[in-house]
Amino acid sequence: MALEPKLGLIEKRSDLLSKFRMLEEMKVGYSDPNSPTGYKALGQLPLSERPVAFSSKESFTFVGPCAAKALVGLRKYVAEIKPLEEECITDGGEFDPHQSKALRATEALLARINGRGDPETLIVPRSTWNSIAFALLYMGVQINGTDA
Repeated sequence: MALEPKLGLIEKRSDLLSKFRMLEEMKVGYSDPNSPTGYKALGQLPLSERPVAFSSKESFTFVGPCAAKALVGLRKYVAEIKPLEEECITDGGEFDPHQSKALRATEALLARINGRGDPETLIVPRSTWNSIAFALLYMGVQINGTDA
């Protein structure tokens, strides 16, 4: 797994967030915080404040500050969910299979980058994307997805 920023994605991320900010300044539709269909009414963040995940055939990639935001959310997810799973199993219960699958995928992803600091690029294999996206959304990390 490469940890260096993929060539061009940093610039593409910057351009995309600039376009989102421009739309938000126009305050039209979803970008209008006072609109009944705007992001505030829907309980969501403005697009310019969400991490961007670039999609390819093999993976989803977060770069720069977006990688950092995703890592914070994933680490919080493990810290919150792992003790709940252990407690549930210790008490003889069955832990939610979606949470368990997301926990395993998140732990595996974090283990691959453990000890390397916070990478500028976080690559999530497509095979585990749904579980990782579930973990991020559970922690309130709303994502923008776009093609790489």
